Amino acid sequence: MKIRIVGGGPAGLYFAQLVKRADPAHEVTVLERNPPDASFGFGVVFSEGTMRSFAERDPQTAHAVAQAAVHWDAIEVWHRGKRLRSVGHGFAAISRQRLLQILQQGAQSVGVDLRFRWDVTDVAQLGDYDLLVGADGANSLVRQSVTREFGFREEVGSAKFIWFGSTKRYDSFRFVFVENEHGVFAVHAYPFDDRTSTFLVETDEKSWRAAGLHRSVDEVRAPGRSDLASMKYLEALFAPHLEGERLLGNNSKWLSFRTVRNATWHDGNVVLLGDAAHTAHFSVGSGTTMAMEDASALNQALQDSAEIEGSLEAYEERRRPAVERIQEAAAPSLLWWERYRSHMRMEPEPFIFHFLTRTPRVTLRKLNERDPGLIGELRSWWHQKNAQAGDSEQAGSFSPLSTPLTLGRLTLPNRSAFAATADDDAMRGQLVDHARAGTGLLLTAPLPVAGRPDNTEAWRHLTTEVHATSVAKIGATFALPAVLPPKPAEQRALVDAYRQAAVRAGAARFDALRLVFPSAERASALLELFDAARAAWPTENTVVIAELPLVTQGRLVEEMVYLTMAKELKAHGCDLLALSVEEDAPEAVVGEGGWRLLLISERVRREIRLPTMLVGGTMGEAQANTAVLSGRADVCSVGALPAPSRPG
Repeated sequence: MKIRIVGGGPAGLYFAQLVKRADPAHEVTVLERNPPDASFGFGVVFSEGTMRSFAERDPQTAHAVAQAAVHWDAIEVWHRGKRLRSVGHGFAAISRQRLLQILQQGAQSVGVDLRFRWDVTDVAQLGDYDLLVGADGANSLVRQSVTREFGFREEVGSAKFIWFGSTKRYDSFRFVFVENEHGVFAVHAYPFDDRTSTFLVETDEKSWRAAGLHRSVDEVRAPGRSDLASMKYLEALFAPHLEGERLLGNNSKWLSFRTVRNATWHDGNVVLLGDAAHTAHFSVGSGTTMAMEDASALNQALQDSAEIEGSLEAYEERRRPAVERIQEAAAPSLLWWERYRSHMRMEPEPFIFHFLTRTPRVTLRKLNERDPGLIGELRSWWHQKNAQAGDSEQAGSFSPLSTPLTLGRLTLPNRSAFAATADDDAMRGQLVDHARAGTGLLLTAPLPVAGRPDNTEAWRHLTTEVHATSVAKIGATFALPAVLPPKPAEQRALVDAYRQAAVRAGAARFDALRLVFPSAERASALLELFDAARAAWPTENTVVIAELPLVTQGRLVEEMVYLTMAKELKAHGCDLLALSVEEDAPEAVVGEGGWRLLLISERVRREIRLPTMLVGGTMGEAQANTAVLSGRADVCSVGALPAPSRPG
């Protein structure tokens, strides 16, 4: 085949080498507009897991990269003047220029035609070809030039970042968070050779403008020149962490991250690799990894089939799921970096945990496996915060979920919850089983509002059994209607029905009243019913829970709509806000691991100062412990019966 590759970055060079090595008869040409020794940027990071996979597929190239790379296993976070260090992660970094040299040498050794300083402005310049590969970055000319659209779309982030290097050579990842009179600034730094580190600074637009750093964007600079004014400002700001060393520029300028997606990565005999096809935020360190794995997958697909279009379809079918998983994992990380200003008041211990668990893939359990020492520090902080004397749990079994929680005048024995779904006798069995297993808060399925004449007595039998067999607390659930009846007399009757239901639930000795709204977007219209039940509910040693669904008609409720309603409910006497989601809610809506739910829950806690409970979904004990310790939720319903917990 005659193969033309536009772009001499890692994706293009690696694919060229692999495909030529697989069949020396291929005519493979790489066209790169820059000279061979040019490289913008500084270091490239790989996880140790990626390095192992790389070695399995291509030992020769992997060995060369590993020999030239710097290896470390720690993440160091500086916040409010305190350093916390987490080990057991495993990373390798290499100079981008050195990586390109290795890939160039590998391509040349198998006979690839490398043409530098070749600026392709129109694919018509390329003549005829059997396969055209667009490996030319997020602004891909190849993608823009083909007749059929690839379904390109991009999302531009709100944060501002700038890449520098530094003559300060760090020994691990170092993340530094500082606040000054202009706002908040943070550094991602890591070593990539024996003398130099990458030094990336990220901030929000408010801080960026307050510091006057936005003025440099409009300055006229020669191509490749760096923003020296910003360099000077940041060198002074981070002087304690540079320790007398300096920053290095390399086409360093302020940017906003662009998440690139394409509906398809191929069209006829044209295919996209790397950033031309997709991007994921640099905070998950996957850009170069994805590019080189694209190259490997495309090469394999071509070896498996002699028909080009079928090969390209197979390549995309294999790679797209993995890429989309990485993009999904990167989304909460990107958002965390855009909003880290809101976390700057956290103490250092919870801050580092919040930072390390910014994607749901990282849990308390996983961190404990990697670094028990860090979890020991977090355990000490947690017990001190919650006034527990010492550590009653064995090392390795730290469970924030088992910690008591006081809501107003009611103290839950722990922070695990169970919401029943069955009716009558089946519901009784569910609740009693969970009470005996140690669940802290039990919630009935929706009870009848009008009810049978004897329902108060039946409810009392249930609460008596729960209280007699456990230290659990139990709440009565009433569902609010989707709409109010049209006639005023009917509305008054309905208000009275909810008032009477609350009275009966109080008489039955329930510890909590849970009122379930059908929608967060129409909840205000039902506040009169909430108020009626709230007013009739006994206040001593009890709480009122309002539950709002996070998904309406298959879409996530907007954050501001949810926050506005949460604020109203708090003003109306809500003690605990339950954020609910159906068990089968699509991941595309709630995010991998339910991270969009956790984000809204955290904002309710932080901005409204209202405790939250997560109900439904597929959260397990590891995710629930992580949500509680990180401050993203106060109470969580878990999918399985928890281990028995001790009161107090």
